[in-house]
Amino acid sequence: MRWLAWTMPVAYCIPIPRFRLVGLITRELSDAGQPRMKISLVLRAVVDWKRKLDGEYDSTFARQRGTTMIIREWRGRATKSNPDSYPDHFRTNVVPELRQLAGFIGAHLSRRSLDGEIEFLVLTKWHSIEAIRAFAGDDIGKAVVEPSAVAALASFNERVEHYEVIESV
Repeated sequence: MRWLAWTMPVAYCIPIPRFRLVGLITRELSDAGQPRMKISLVLRAVVDWKRKLDGEYDSTFARQRGTTMIIREWRGRATKSNPDSYPDHFRTNVVPELRQLAGFIGAHLSRRSLDGEIEFLVLTKWHSIEAIRAFAGDDIGKAVVEPSAVAALASFNERVEHYEVIESV
C-alpha cells in the first residue's frame, strides 16, 4: 500500500512571456518503504505557446479548440542582380512588425529562380480572418507592401490569397 509522505508546490519559471509553468512535486513511499519522487507538471499553456514559437500547428488541436489557422500567400519578384534586398527588408522590417500583432502565428519566406528573376513567396500564418483584417484593413485581399519593399522588388502581386489550414503534419 502506497501513501503520500509529503507534497510541496514548486514554481518552475520558463522564459515565456505571461506564462509560468507550475508544478507539484510529491514524494511517495513505495510498498517496500523506499522513497520515490513523482513530478507532475501543468503543461498545456507551455505546449500551446511552444507550438506558436516553433511555427507548428496541429489541425486536430485547432479543431478541438474550435479555432482555425489561415495562410496568407503573397509573391514578389526581384532581379538576379539584387537577390538580397527583399530578404534583408523582410528580416529587419516585416518580421518585427508582424510579431507585435495579435493573431499572428508565423511566417515563411521562400525563393526560386524564375524566368531570369528571383521570385519570393511569403506565407504568413494567422489565427483568424479578423486578425488579418486588423493587419491589412477592410480589403484583406489587397497586399500590404511597404515603400522599402517596393524599392527592393522589380514587381509584386498587388493581391494576396488566403487558405484555411485543414491538416498539418
